[in-house]
Amino acid sequence: MTVERIHLAKPRGFCAGVVMAIQAVEKAALREEKPVTVYHSIVHNHTVVERLSEGGRVHFVEDLDTIEALPDSGDTVIFSAHGISPAVRERARALGLSTIDATCPLVTKVHTEAKKYAREGYTILLIGDSAKHQEVIGTRGEAPENTILVGVLGKTGAGLHDPHTVEVPDPERLVVLTQTTLSVDDTRKTIEILKGRFPALVVPPSEDLCYATKNRQDAVKNIAPQVDAFLVLTSTHSSNGMRLLELAEAEAGRAYRLETAADLQALEQNGDLDGVRSLGITSAASTPTTSCRTWWHTSAASIPSCRSSRKANGKTSNSASRRRFCRRRRCRARCSHDPGLKSEACVWTPPQLRVPFQAFSFGFSVRHISPSRPSLRVCALRATRGA
Repeated sequence: MTVERIHLAKPRGFCAGVVMAIQAVEKAALREEKPVTVYHSIVHNHTVVERLSEGGRVHFVEDLDTIEALPDSGDTVIFSAHGISPAVRERARALGLSTIDATCPLVTKVHTEAKKYAREGYTILLIGDSAKHQEVIGTRGEAPENTILVGVLGKTGAGLHDPHTVEVPDPERLVVLTQTTLSVDDTRKTIEILKGRFPALVVPPSEDLCYATKNRQDAVKNIAPQVDAFLVLTSTHSSNGMRLLELAEAEAGRAYRLETAADLQALEQNGDLDGVRSLGITSAASTPTTSCRTWWHTSAASIPSCRSSRKANGKTSNSASRRRFCRRRRCRARCSHDPGLKSEACVWTPPQLRVPFQAFSFGFSVRHISPSRPSLRVCALRATRGA
């Protein structure tokens, strides 16, 4: 690669709802005597599911009736962050299972709206990207007789109606709800099409799109003019991650999905990153934040020398020091920037140094490493001089 600058999008990695869901599984696995069962993937990320499955304390199923066949199965089931239909909840009750609801609060809000408008006699136009997505299945399950699935602009498939041709029983009693992880721009255009066809369409005052989805898409839009290509860290079945990939490709012209180290090696072997001098990196809300830092490290490893730079309000200033610490006491990004700077990206650039540097690493002092100062998270970018 010929990369000279890496833009690491901010925000990136886990959103609050994903963190809450994963913690619910981890705590239940420690608390319960027998293994716990999760209905569907707790979040749409292979790495997370594989990690939780290690040790046999957590099982994942797509059908509650299969729990009895699991080895040493317990009677606790956890509902995933995507939400479930009332039918699944009733089945868990019929099987005598103890339940833990890890549904994202923003998804729960959409479920509440669906029940409210169904009681009032409205037909619900539910915008989604797939009739098979777990969130769409769960929301539709709240009022199946009142709900019509509409494909977000550009998405087609079994069970999805075209917004240009969808028919409704009563155009005067109509409301639109959306899946929380869609493209912001495509969702807005889809609603505009429906509003043009059905002037009485009710659009809830509070948008259904997740703020984490919108913030990550905004970050990609802001970084895109400054990069030649994007790397998007996501699993293929993550809706918000695949929408990020589509947006990054549309805005920057070149975008590639990564999930394992082999994916990056394949890009390099195929020459997909040849000529890329400025690279953007972002990740889905269900991708571990640590994965984004690892890819930042891996992507930059082919560059023989490095130093950090910080960016704020369109201005970049470089530090000549070979080691610089972040002085922010609660640095969630754990990047090399100064307190008070607000930017959509943490920018990393290599300098033109006279002496070669053969390796560099990120050094972090986090809670479990520094028990004497539990609130301090120190971020550093270190370069090791070659022999």
